[in-house]
Amino acid sequence: MLNYQLSPIKKLVMALALITPTLALASGTPGESPAHWSYSGDSGPSHWGDLSEEYAACGIGKNQSPIDVELKDIVNAGLAPIEIHYKGQITSILNNGHTLQANVEKGSYMVAEEQEFKLLQFHMHSPSEHRVGGETFPLEIHFVHQNSRGEIAVVGALFRTGDSHENLRKIFSGAPLEGETIPSTLALTEIIKLKSIPSYFRYNGSLTTPPCTEGLRWYIFPTVLTVSKEQIAQFISVIGYDARGTQPLNARFILSAD
Repeated sequence: MLNYQLSPIKKLVMALALITPTLALASGTPGESPAHWSYSGDSGPSHWGDLSEEYAACGIGKNQSPIDVELKDIVNAGLAPIEIHYKGQITSILNNGHTLQANVEKGSYMVAEEQEFKLLQFHMHSPSEHRVGGETFPLEIHFVHQNSRGEIAVVGALFRTGDSHENLRKIFSGAPLEGETIPSTLALTEIIKLKSIPSYFRYNGSLTTPPCTEGLRWYIFPTVLTVSKEQIAQFISVIGYDARGTQPLNARFILSAD
């Protein structure tokens, strides 16, 4: 359960029942290379919106991610638990120069807000992109899903420093070099074994990388598991630091399922 005491406000349970547009996870004209971006320097997050017209939302968007989940902004909405139906294997690990991305077999999905979202892939950020009450976590994993209408929903799982995570160790220690993809036979359920997520934060946001497209459903699940300091160091040695800073909440609500 979440360790945040909230005053219930029942009538706002539908506040985030907003129209979520169909999204593309990549941008650019076919055959045209997208503008180079990074996490530092002249191509870093503060410059993303200026690198390309297609990245404009990174600079002018009003519903950007990640955010700091602050107590004063949270509404207890009594949302139903997220049902997790993951199965099969991770098929490959990609190092795209920005993160390690795990591609998965078809068939895994989650049910959130009475909708089914198929799992597309998951990838990692260190340090965490989202914060809770100002706290930054050493690792965040984004489980990216899509429903039949093309709408994107992401579960952001925050990890604390502690005991080693054996199966993440297998990914980090054998990570491919930048631009490479290596096969994997690791069971998806060895990464996250949950069957449901009863406590989480829900808000409307965006991709956290260019083109920063808005309209995503975000579900933030604090402290799923732990990773060791050595594992974090392994990840950083391969990818570097890959976290966008938190963005203004503006007029959005953050709903709590707890």
